[in-house]
Amino acid sequence: IYTSNWSSLGRLNNNGGTYTYESLTLPGGLGSVSIYGIAWMPYDEDDMPLWLFGQPNSNAVVYRMAPDGSVYDDVGYEVYANGEAISGGIDISLDYDPSHWAITTFAQATNTDDFIDIWEGYEESTWLWIDEATQEGSIEVGGDADEVIIHADITELEYREDLEHGDMAEAEVIVNGPHFMDPLVVNLIVWFNLGVGDGEAGLPTEYALHQNYPNPFNPTTTIKFDLVEAQNVKLAVYNILGQQVMTLVNRRMDAGYHAVNFDARNLSSGMYFYRIEAGQFKSMKKMVMVK
Repeated sequence: IYTSNWSSLGRLNNNGGTYTYESLTLPGGLGSVSIYGIAWMPYDEDDMPLWLFGQPNSNAVVYRMAPDGSVYDDVGYEVYANGEAISGGIDISLDYDPSHWAITTFAQATNTDDFIDIWEGYEESTWLWIDEATQEGSIEVGGDADEVIIHADITELEYREDLEHGDMAEAEVIVNGPHFMDPLVVNLIVWFNLGVGDGEAGLPTEYALHQNYPNPFNPTTTIKFDLVEAQNVKLAVYNILGQQVMTLVNRRMDAGYHAVNFDARNLSSGMYFYRIEAGQFKSMKKMVMVK
């Protein structure tokens, strides 16, 4: 917990339930600034999450610094100029809009009533935490996996009310291992398969082969398909002469929503067809690769 009293800055440290106060020294470039408010921005783009709302002169300015003061911004963001208001406090929160960090400044006006301003801050890219995920499939040491399924409840994502079944988003999965390992970051494309209750455990109620995305593409695209039951699946790509140029899937797969990446960097530009066979279900669609 950080505290300020105009010219001083301190921190309350929790030592096993016992709090001790530690006096901190403002960086040299901020030594003459009166600090009226402190807030914490966990995703500061320059790793300066401690934000100070101060008064260096007649202007009210927000400064940023690292918790230990080793790095700081001595220019800051000018919020109120020419004596319009004196800095009164600052708060940073996701409560107003979970998609963006809202920065609230409290101002002590000089000629009018005190007032509050709410500013739109950084976009919040981490909008879903999964503490205990259910993972299907495994990865052998030194190997790879075509697919990993993670089940999560997204009903509380209020600002995602416009989500529809099949919507796509770019995302990353951060896997935290033992403390001595750096987190593993996996970039991926996420499709939202909504409507749990339409089938058993949210599984598809009908077989489907979807249009690839993007289309046209260069050089990679993703093909989605839905399986009502576990099936032996063959998904292959053909050229306009009907010749098979690549097999994407040829194995038994569980019921559910699936996505496969198609890399055509070694193929020529043009039209291709992709065809799926899964039990009695057969379907084919076309796509265009443009280099």
